[in-house]
Amino acid sequence: MIKKIIPYSALSLMTLTNVFAAEDEFKQETIELESFSVVNTTPLGGGVSRDKISANVQVMTAEDLEKSQNLSVAEYMNKYMGSVTINDAQNNPMQPDIQYRGFTISPLMGLSQGLSVHVNGIRFNEPFGDTVHWDLIPKGAIESMSLQSGSNPAYGLNSLGGAIVMQTKTGFTAPEHTLTVSGGSWGRHNEEITSGWNNDKFAYFLDLQHFQEDGWRDYSPSQVFNGLGTFSWRTDSGQLNLTLAGADSSLIGNGAIPVELEAIDRTAIFTKPDKTSNAFFMAALDGNLWLNDKTELSSNLYYRQNKVSTLNGDGSELDECENDEGYLCEEGEDERVKDINGNDIEATDDVEDGTLNTSETDQWSVGFAFQSAFNQNIGRHENHFTV
Repeated sequence: MIKKIIPYSALSLMTLTNVFAAEDEFKQETIELESFSVVNTTPLGGGVSRDKISANVQVMTAEDLEKSQNLSVAEYMNKYMGSVTINDAQNNPMQPDIQYRGFTISPLMGLSQGLSVHVNGIRFNEPFGDTVHWDLIPKGAIESMSLQSGSNPAYGLNSLGGAIVMQTKTGFTAPEHTLTVSGGSWGRHNEEITSGWNNDKFAYFLDLQHFQEDGWRDYSPSQVFNGLGTFSWRTDSGQLNLTLAGADSSLIGNGAIPVELEAIDRTAIFTKPDKTSNAFFMAALDGNLWLNDKTELSSNLYYRQNKVSTLNGDGSELDECENDEGYLCEEGEDERVKDINGNDIEATDDVEDGTLNTSETDQWSVGFAFQSAFNQNIGRHENHFTV
């Protein structure tokens, strides 16, 4: 009997040849799927392909915001989103007015607000006046944002011009650790640290930001501390997130000056100070559960509080009383003006002609939402139905 013996080296060469052939065959069968954007149609989610929404929807991702190197979401919107402009009436980078197709969203009380803002399904407009303070959420914590036009009633009151919907990061979407430091003119510097981790079941995400500047005008310093942390748990069919957020800010936004003063010194101010301080806290629990491939349940529960304090220096028409010399009276009147402690104000050389107006607004809100989304085919048509 004659046996055929194959050398070991030849056997190895044959095995490698077969492996390469298998890899080539696998590469030939690889199919690249077309990428598409999924946009939420309600504050709690319920994603639909953007090309199936009968409205203009503009999307920003965390990568877009990072590449742009903008100071805030509002600044990004002004540069990269259509039909968006900024009115910097407060002269502070953290207090812009945003106009979108004639509708306004602003931190200033008294303006006609025409857009709603939602963060993780939570309405972020203040309960009193529907104002929005952009300094409350660190920009590094934002995973995605969409600007949707049209009056969708799912987003609640004052959404005639549209809605801004933001989702924040979790340890599952951003499992990384970063430190960002920047600086510039007029004493501006910004530090932000983020940390995310997960083990496929549990995750955490933390973002802390500090911003400070002296301002390019006289007596215009500002400072912001804000942070957001999320603890997450997920299974094959759902996810649960506990989010805590807070902010402490002091923003100086001295207003416009007469053109005559501007011609002498562009950095000058007319009255001071014009300060807005925010003390913000939010706790939220949100989650989703897929009952099957076609049905998703979503819910959230939140508590939100923001204490807004203002200090505004204005000119006043005070003068020495005509019939009661030595004390201040309103112009044309003889009734003495009193200070905040109820004491008469003496007319001395040390008293300047000015008034400090103060206000405090302590507002809080509690909310709960439950949603069921169905992706069922009716006939030959795809349908997305939300309750």
